[in-house]
Amino acid sequence: MIKNKVTKKKSTYFLSQDLLSEIKEVVSASGLNSQNALVEEALRKYIAEFKRDILRKQYMEASRDPQFLVDISEIDRDFRQADAETARMIP
Repeated sequence: MIKNKVTKKKSTYFLSQDLLSEIKEVVSASGLNSQNALVEEALRKYIAEFKRDILRKQYMEASRDPQFLVDISEIDRDFRQADAETARMIP
């Protein structure tokens, strides 16, 4: 089995002492392999949520854009028959 090798690079961050203590507690209670694993997982979750928030804002902006709404309406109209045919094929 071939595993993808992930290149990692060492970085240094200054964190408050209380946060470092909490990180140690969570690592020992969670079964994670290391503090690095916890920090990486937490940052990945934060970044994913950040990107979802950006997308949510873009959707909200689009929902107020008259031209976008016209485009969506036209697409819906253009595919209505094909969608109906496909829907009839679903048991």
